[in-house]
Amino acid sequence: MLVDGSWDFGAVFDGASDYVYHIQTDFFRGYISKFPNNFVIFMMEVVLFKFVNFLGIQNFMMAGVFVNVLFIDLAVLFLFLYMKKNYSFSLAILSLVFCLFVTPLFLYTPIFYTDTFSVFLPIFLLYCYSFVQKEPIHSKNFIWVILFGFGTVLGMKLKMTVVIMTIAIFIDLLLRRSFKENLKFVGLFLVACSCALVFFSLCYQYFDQQYQFDESLKIPYNQWIKMGMYQHGGYSSEDYEIYDTMFDFQERLDHNNEVILNRLREYGVGGYFKFLNHKVFYTWGDGTYAVNVKLNRNPRDTSNLLAKIFQGGNEYNIGYLYFANSIHVGMLLLFLIQAVLDFKNGVHQRMIPYLSVIGLFVFLLIWETRSRYLYHYIPIFLVIVVPFFEFVYQKRKQN
Repeated sequence: MLVDGSWDFGAVFDGASDYVYHIQTDFFRGYISKFPNNFVIFMMEVVLFKFVNFLGIQNFMMAGVFVNVLFIDLAVLFLFLYMKKNYSFSLAILSLVFCLFVTPLFLYTPIFYTDTFSVFLPIFLLYCYSFVQKEPIHSKNFIWVILFGFGTVLGMKLKMTVVIMTIAIFIDLLLRRSFKENLKFVGLFLVACSCALVFFSLCYQYFDQQYQFDESLKIPYNQWIKMGMYQHGGYSSEDYEIYDTMFDFQERLDHNNEVILNRLREYGVGGYFKFLNHKVFYTWGDGTYAVNVKLNRNPRDTSNLLAKIFQGGNEYNIGYLYFANSIHVGMLLLFLIQAVLDFKNGVHQRMIPYLSVIGLFVFLLIWETRSRYLYHYIPIFLVIVVPFFEFVYQKRKQN
């Protein structure tokens, strides 16, 4: 089910491929100037493509897919390790079984972009913190704080919403530890973050010397807030068309702020809450996480029946839509039931996953959104949902 590059996935792939072949284009220079948030995935693809090219492999698309599989498998591995460490081996195995039913987790394999390259990071950060959560920091476990810092910066550079997990962990840290222990944790964390930030800054400067990125082309972050307030709160081509008529960063920033305020006035309090209600359904109401839409963009094989089942826009896809949405709705219902049970029984074990999902929910109410933006939190959803079956088992055992 390979697809040819389109949208941002294709822009980064083409830019990295051109760089390896020493082709410099004004298009990609302009792209990274506009979207510096995609610089790190561009750099990762450059390193990968240069390596496989050195080995005599020139099929960069398959190389990207292969690495994508590794990142997705890492997410599943850290989910298993976390469940085994903090719950039981049987629940760890059950979490693997659940992964098989959340099919978008694997169907995104042909589309290597920030969503999939970051899918292992939220669960990795949670796994790292579990080694220092209930015991003081010492010579045998401080390395996990270092890895936590590196993972946070990598997540911030790949997919900003990964940092929501870091914030949730810091909330737990403040509630759980003494001031002295917090200082140790924060000190090690800041050292790791500083080293990682310096590394990525040097990499950016290296590429900047060759591409000469134009900072004036950068899109202000409030652009995504502006789009998040229009129609269903997703991507808006109209908002981007206006961008091309402005040639100054400050002008774009001021224009976006003005549009945001105007849209708030037009909605009014009641209208805005109604809009947010539609936005929630648009974000959380798609159990495919938009994978069928992405697989249907420039597919290489349009005749394969198996591919048609997962690609959107045809009659063969209907059955899969029902299946994926049923699993998704079931998972959300179990999420709510587990949350109620934990609150009723005073269970705090899953506080960090709850906080991170709540944070993601609130963030996507404000930001430009789509169901794909939930993808890298699938392992966190399973951390919350899977223990429900242990509760059911224990209840039946008591009865």
